[in-house]
Amino acid sequence: MRWLSAYLRYPHAISAILAAGVIFGVISLRELPLNLFPDANYPQVSVLLVWPGASAVDMEDRISRNAEKALAGIDQVRRVRASVRDETAAVTVEFEYEKGLDAAVTDVSSELNRIMPLFPTEMLSPAIFRISDAVMPVLTLAVTASERTSMDLSKVRQLCDNEVREAFLRIDGVADVEVFGGYAPEIQVVVNRDLAAAHGLFTEAVVSAIAASHRNIPGGTLVRTDDEILIRVEGEKAFRHDLGRIVVGMDPGGGEILLHDIAHIRTSFEERKSFFHGNGNSAIGLNILRGEAGHVMHTLEAVEAAMPRIAEAFPTLSFEIADTQGDLIRTSVSNLFSLP
Repeated sequence: MRWLSAYLRYPHAISAILAAGVIFGVISLRELPLNLFPDANYPQVSVLLVWPGASAVDMEDRISRNAEKALAGIDQVRRVRASVRDETAAVTVEFEYEKGLDAAVTDVSSELNRIMPLFPTEMLSPAIFRISDAVMPVLTLAVTASERTSMDLSKVRQLCDNEVREAFLRIDGVADVEVFGGYAPEIQVVVNRDLAAAHGLFTEAVVSAIAASHRNIPGGTLVRTDDEILIRVEGEKAFRHDLGRIVVGMDPGGGEILLHDIAHIRTSFEERKSFFHGNGNSAIGLNILRGEAGHVMHTLEAVEAAMPRIAEAFPTLSFEIADTQGDLIRTSVSNLFSLP
């Protein structure tokens, strides 16, 4: 009963300490960072290697095996796993907890650069992906055209890829925004074979002419007495109508044959390889991702506070929540205070 005698001897001091403990406990509870699951996974880095036209056997012999051997030699690697298919090989490297994800990505990138001469020249540049709990979206939004407009989903996708994505990235706590759901815009060049043949042109020649003219070429560095100037020949076309002025050949009279003379150039969208239905309707999806050092509820609260402003900035779009981690987190926290 020593605590009781101490309380009776110093009631005001003990009451103040207890009150301070309760106040600090309430403040700590309100400020406690909340995630759906703890970040307890080992740091992992995944590498996607693509060799167009290669069989699975060739991918394993000439690419996957070399990549596995090299990446297994990185410091603090726990294990290396590979999955090989025709044209692609996915190599996942798992590190010890002590290895930070940033350091792991840097080491993997450096090792891939070192062994690149061992790979076929036709292989595409490796794609490196970070794997952590932060890559799970804290919120998924379904974006459609509002009832007041007749905008199609290809235009919605174009807005989401650019202005809408930038608006969400400016929110505190949002590290990345993934846009998915098909309808990715592209410029299509439809060559009229009869017109091309009349000018003595084959499709391969037209494709080569477009590839040669539609790119920026580094021109080196001009060194002067006081400074240096970087020289670049700009050839990449910023607008659709500029593509039509690409020279694809010469006629017998010495005149230039332009692309728009033998082809129809139009704005369309890529062949749809993914579909998204949000709340039962076709839509464009937005995955909101937190930072690796961030917390789910902080990001969710920031996005929820900014949603009215974003909806007002894009009146032609409708935003609906398709999935969120917030409901489960709030329910779990609420259950902690429930009496059995």
